[in-house]
Amino acid sequence: AELGVEFKKIESSPASFEEDIRSMSQEGYDLVITTFGYMSDATKLVAQEFPDTKFVFSVGTDTYGLPNMTAATIDYGHAGFVAGVLAAMYTKSNKVAFILGEYYETHRAMYRGIVAGLQQINPDIEVVEVLTGDWADTVKARECALSAISSGCDVLIPCLDAAGAGVAAAAQDSEGVVVVGTVADYAVDYSAPDVTAASAVFAWDALGYAEALGDICDGQAHVIGVADGGVKAVINTTLTEEQQAAYDAAINGLANGSITF
Repeated sequence: AELGVEFKKIESSPASFEEDIRSMSQEGYDLVITTFGYMSDATKLVAQEFPDTKFVFSVGTDTYGLPNMTAATIDYGHAGFVAGVLAAMYTKSNKVAFILGEYYETHRAMYRGIVAGLQQINPDIEVVEVLTGDWADTVKARECALSAISSGCDVLIPCLDAAGAGVAAAAQDSEGVVVVGTVADYAVDYSAPDVTAASAVFAWDALGYAEALGDICDGQAHVIGVADGGVKAVINTTLTEEQQAAYDAAINGLANGSITF
């Protein structure tokens, strides 16, 4: 709206990723933005066919060496670190679960961040990795979360789409279990304020705005972290002075680059 450009949105599916991306290029759009790891192959292929069109692979990290393809994402590692620090403050069993659909590189970065954040507070905390195999299946996510809880996990760190509601439901059905959400605010977006201790929330609006302005169409990979407002924590509990100091140190360390992993 600000730039006065024509905009078109397509809700695609795996069977038509390539066709839909190609149609936008053929129709003469100057900038084509695709999103999430499962569109990477189709985006790469079409970007090679249309070298004069700019492509932004959003929520991705690889430009595949193509000068007309930019990658941009929120720093999943930073989000994981923030979630790990907070989870370490809530766990009593020293066992937490990281629950996701499947691994893409961004989620591996999140896992590394979670481990680093937990160790920042308590190196004895164990992380259980739980793959549901589906980002939207709430029933499967609930079952997987309950299995993790039965194994002793008392903090759940989900990174899911609609299936996140299943993780919240599992926590609500279990005594002494809390959620430290990632990506979204689980207290609000999944209507689970009673079990959501905190969330490491992604500023998708800031990322999308920068992409739409064309500010980052330079053929490079961009990762927006804490320093640039890409990740913000929403804390729904009262931290002790010691916990608050540890949390502040973690945030400041991520922002100034003194914390790396």
